[in-house]
Amino acid sequence: MANKEAEAEFARLCSRYSIWAHKWRNVYTCYKCKTPIFDKLTSQLDTRPDKQRETVVDYLAFVEEAPVWIECKGKKGTTSWPFSDMDPKQRNFLDAFTKRGVQCSVFLLIGNGRLPLGRGAWWVSWREFKNHCNLLLLDRGVKSISYVYACENLQEFRLEWDVGGWIIPEECWIARTYPNVLHLPPLF
Repeated sequence: MANKEAEAEFARLCSRYSIWAHKWRNVYTCYKCKTPIFDKLTSQLDTRPDKQRETVVDYLAFVEEAPVWIECKGKKGTTSWPFSDMDPKQRNFLDAFTKRGVQCSVFLLIGNGRLPLGRGAWWVSWREFKNHCNLLLLDRGVKSISYVYACENLQEFRLEWDVGGWIIPEECWIARTYPNVLHLPPLF
């Protein structure tokens, strides 16, 4: 499951719950020749060192009229997700918006089995995700979140599989943070 699969799964989840979500793209294609065009992700006026800059994450969603930035992650055919898969600029972006009081999160897909067996999905708040990453990486020297670790330690963020896609259980942090997320009216 590539990152694009994680993005597609997140889009289906948002559609199922009538959560407005906008996919931010950093690559566009020429409508005539289909050549990829890479947008400048930072302004030329930004003089900060490269490690301090930010780049936009995958989605901006509105849950109960509150903005939530989401980065979608997952690795195809593996039972873990490496921390190195998240660009430092994405971390900077999530940190910067968290400091501004905006909810930020990570949608994580891990596992190598067929859905739903052997795979799991977690919608983790950025603060908790960062705490778990720091605990594993800095304290234990582990370089990835394994499927087993996620199942055991990220229970309050785990999504459940239902026919055709992931669902948000009532115990999930997003349902506790935004109680009406399970009953939003249709967008259109």
